Amino acid sequence: MKEAGLQERVLGRVEVNDSDHSGIGNWKKLPMLSFSIPFREVIYCEGVLSFADIIESVQQLPNHTRVKFHAYGSNSVISSDSKRHIGRNAFL
Repeated sequence: MKEAGLQERVLGRVEVNDSDHSGIGNWKKLPMLSFSIPFREVIYCEGVLSFADIIESVQQLPNHTRVKFHAYGSNSVISSDSKRHIGRNAFL
């Protein structure tokens, strides 16, 4: 995140394992977390989470939320702020 110039925008990390309590919340409860933490963007990291889990979670996010994706083993974050525009890469 730091190498991509995104470190100042990080509000926290959400847990992906039910036994992990070190984050600001659990990924399964992101819609509820949006009421207490004013996030506008979520970066999903594929690895522990499958793309099927990620897609299901994205569908439950508030409409105003921007979404970015990082695939395990890659050095980039991919996003598109609009369905009408091509996504962009931010290299990590």
